[in-house]
Amino acid sequence: MWRIAPGTRHAQCGASPACSVVADGFTSITGLNSGPDGTIYVTELDEATWFAIEANIGSLGGTVNACDPSSWSCSEVATGLPMSIASTVGKDGTVYAAIKVLIPGEAEVIPLP
Repeated sequence: MWRIAPGTRHAQCGASPACSVVADGFTSITGLNSGPDGTIYVTELDEATWFAIEANIGSLGGTVNACDPSSWSCSEVATGLPMSIASTVGKDGTVYAAIKVLIPGEAEVIPLP
């Protein structure tokens, strides 16, 4: 995941000092949001890659990760989510994920443990 300095235009990540890596190890990020405590939630479509779903070659399921934005240490909130595309945090602190979004008529929002 890259951080681009505010006000930067035409950044070339990997070559520009205005663009730096803040977290790595993610595949197919489909959503970022923040909780009321500042935690950043990173939603991944599939741990194997988006192509695993597209080509039907060993999907592992998606993941929602909770990350501390000061250190970018992350922990998994839930894994094995089928086609997860977004997450949010409810007023009561419950994290929810949208899953099965690529299957017509099957999409749903579920609470995470």
